[in-house]
Amino acid sequence: MEKSTKIKHKVGFLLSNDALSSQSTQTAVKSKKECSECNKIRKPSTENNQICYTCNKAKKRIISSGNKVIDDFIKYTNTNCPNKNGKMVFVPYEKFKNIEFIGEGGFSQIFKATWIDCQITDWGALDYTIKKYNRTVALKKLNNSKNITSKELNELKMYYHYSLNWKSSNNNCDIHNSYVNIYYGITQDPITQDLIFIMPYHNSDLAHYITKDFYNISWHDKISKLEDIIKGLSNIHDANIIHRDLHSGNILVDGQYSAKLCDLGTSKSATDNDDNNEIHGIIPFIAPEVLQGKKYTRASDIYSYGMIMWEIMVGRRPFWDRKHNTELIIDTCNGLRPPIVTNAPEGYIDLMKECWHDDPEKRPTANEILEKINRVYANECKNETKIIESSDIGPVIRNNSGKRKFEGIQFENNFINGESIKKIKLIEDKNDDYLTREIEFDFDINSKRVYENEYATREIDFDIGAL
Repeated sequence: MEKSTKIKHKVGFLLSNDALSSQSTQTAVKSKKECSECNKIRKPSTENNQICYTCNKAKKRIISSGNKVIDDFIKYTNTNCPNKNGKMVFVPYEKFKNIEFIGEGGFSQIFKATWIDCQITDWGALDYTIKKYNRTVALKKLNNSKNITSKELNELKMYYHYSLNWKSSNNNCDIHNSYVNIYYGITQDPITQDLIFIMPYHNSDLAHYITKDFYNISWHDKISKLEDIIKGLSNIHDANIIHRDLHSGNILVDGQYSAKLCDLGTSKSATDNDDNNEIHGIIPFIAPEVLQGKKYTRASDIYSYGMIMWEIMVGRRPFWDRKHNTELIIDTCNGLRPPIVTNAPEGYIDLMKECWHDDPEKRPTANEILEKINRVYANECKNETKIIESSDIGPVIRNNSGKRKFEGIQFENNFINGESIKKIKLIEDKNDDYLTREIEFDFDINSKRVYENEYATREIDFDIGAL
């Protein structure tokens, strides 16, 4: 009887604790209210109960650029989601010293600079709790971006979308270890008012890394870089993003350290729909179905990865000895692929051919490639593959017949008598002094079946003006 009484007291005590916990939760819920800034139901700030704690903290940190589009975007990244990933800042241009031009692409220029009084951790995350110091960064200046609209921010918007949707397989929520280049924020050229993105500095891209010391880079290191690339591609695909412009110039490398995907400017969400078939990229890396006017898919990125595998194997860009023109486009659509001219680790060449298969549905997914490349890597660790020097591999100086490099192409659909006429705008490398021109020719887009389960794409549109 006495034992029974003790049990009753114990049960009563547990019930009391549950009741107290429930009451405490209800009180906490009641303490939250709608924020007048972000319109979310959140805990109000103790300094101003009309706005939430998150918005109040962001107000103290955010420096205004004077441009509403920029300021609204920066504010959105700092207040929309409470996690640490994806938050960006505006930094006044005078905070950058020792600015040095290091390269340019079709739409931007890249500079190396010292960021004065930054607060970035050793692994590349913005952290307002650490002491300010100087750090080397990269600045990407968008050409003719003075009149900023939401479209010019697409590269940052895609990274922000990725930062919210990326999920680590090892429960590590730090996006800075996800094999995708990060973005710190925005600055502006004080003279031209052009938009400038702030990013970590890397001393090379994959194209230069391969050619700089090709014969001394072991297969072990080459496959390691391919592992990093496919991990990054798997991560963005899992976040429902298609890169759309994957090539060795858009992969950053720091010596023996990891490779990271970069340049999400042309990336799109894989879950959205858009009839815009505009294409940008280097012709040998563009999948044949895209060249025929079909939409980009995850499989289109896999084709590009296959071409990167060939470039790493040979030490040259695919079709380095040919003009990148309409003839190459037609040959690619008819099944032409770069020749196999050298040896490679067991399973490497078969995987590469799977990636550039003519049928997108027969190409492996990024996760499947990761499993296979891991096996190739494991085999290479046991049995080292020697690189056999020959005239067919290694860096070459581009001759006149292959000098013309098209950095982008654009398609327009025109239907005449039921047939699709593709108008192709070939955007050539300005460094080769070629003029942009337009060519028209026919593609029989009905000659190949329309693949099902394609992921239609379009730019993510943050309605930041309505926030």
